[in-house]
Amino acid sequence: LSGISHKDYQKRGIYKPYTAYPHDTIIVHGGTYNEQVSIEKSHITIKAAAGEEAILDGADALDYGFYIYGYGGQNIFDVSVEGFTMKGQLTAAVLLKRCFDITIDNNKIYGSKTATGKRSAVWFQEWGEGSIVKDNTIRDTGFGIGAIELRGHNNVSVIANDIEGFHYSGVYVGGDATGAVVKGNRIKAPG
Repeated sequence: LSGISHKDYQKRGIYKPYTAYPHDTIIVHGGTYNEQVSIEKSHITIKAAAGEEAILDGADALDYGFYIYGYGGQNIFDVSVEGFTMKGQLTAAVLLKRCFDITIDNNKIYGSKTATGKRSAVWFQEWGEGSIVKDNTIRDTGFGIGAIELRGHNNVSVIANDIEGFHYSGVYVGGDATGAVVKGNRIKAPG
């Protein structure tokens, strides 16, 4: 599967074997999917079908729900992940590397019940710029340094998220990340 791949652990995959092309919108229908989705191609929108609950369940065994990254030295531009429920991933529900102008919008993200290592809901690594994380509900993310963690990504906007039940911080900006806009979020400290 060129551009979008997945590891299917229960033989029930989000995708049929076809190639996603730039500017495609992939609609995922309701159901529980025990898999990891890697997006290695620019200009893709992937979203849950209107009125349906599409759940990516890491079952406290899988590292991530969505992994958006530039492979082989390329950068990824203009990808949107919208309307999913993600739970039980061990590292991050959404992990981003070498990404620009990514939108993570209107998702529900719940932590792993067993993870004791690093765990963030949305984790920006390496470099990137101009992304937005907005209108997400984030609960019980575990031991990650931030429920939303920005490292090395510039000009990222974190807007109107509802964050509760984190271990260290609701939003962490560090690792050479500059120009972050963090506003209008509801961040409730644990305990």
